[in-house]
Amino acid sequence: MAENWSEAVRLVGVEQARIWRLYMAGAALAFAENRMGVDQIQAQKTTG
Repeated sequence: MAENWSEAVRLVGVEQARIWRLYMAGAALAFAENRMGVDQIQAQKTTG
């Protein structure tokens, strides 16, 4: 994100960009420590 910081700030403002940066840092740490993963669920609505 560091290489795109100026663009992020331009798009959403410095406050929101800082929140995103904090979230990404926390997520990276959680993934690295195997405390967080990604799960996906697919649902389909049937008719009749």
